[in-house]
Amino acid sequence: IVALACGQVPPIPQAALSADAAERDGDFSRAVRLYVDRASRTTGLGRIAAITGAIRTARLGLVGGGLDPIAIDALRSCRDQLDKIETGPATQQAWIYATDTLAVALLATGRVQEARAVYKHPSFSVSMLSEPFLSYNYGRVLERNDERTTARRAYVDALRLAPDQPEIIQAVIRTS
Repeated sequence: IVALACGQVPPIPQAALSADAAERDGDFSRAVRLYVDRASRTTGLGRIAAITGAIRTARLGLVGGGLDPIAIDALRSCRDQLDKIETGPATQQAWIYATDTLAVALLATGRVQEARAVYKHPSFSVSMLSEPFLSYNYGRVLERNDERTTARRAYVDALRLAPDQPEIIQAVIRTS
């Protein structure tokens, strides 16, 4: 508080305030675009924070009714920006969440082939072994693409990692 009163703390960028306001107003697509815009204008931890904000907001938007095509393209930009950042555990985890969120958004808009292509990245083959939501979402994409046998395998992998998740259990039963 003292630092703020003395003017030593830089102001919060207007884009961040706008993204927060858009998110509070339920305009998740606009908030995602604003976070991605901020990420493109910052570096280091600021960029990762903005990308993380975009991913979190996109996931809220998917639950709250979906994202527009521009926001989905902005998510693709997030993932591409993460490719350019020096890798470390936090960046790798953010990349995985960004890519999975992109695939789920594409699936939600009926772009099944594009969603399937997202999961073909080599990082996912390793990540799916330890993250049940990745295997589950990949299974959803495969199931929507009428690849029931492969989808069931993905669901079974997810079930091994999270045996108490009802949606995963239902997916295994549904594809049996």
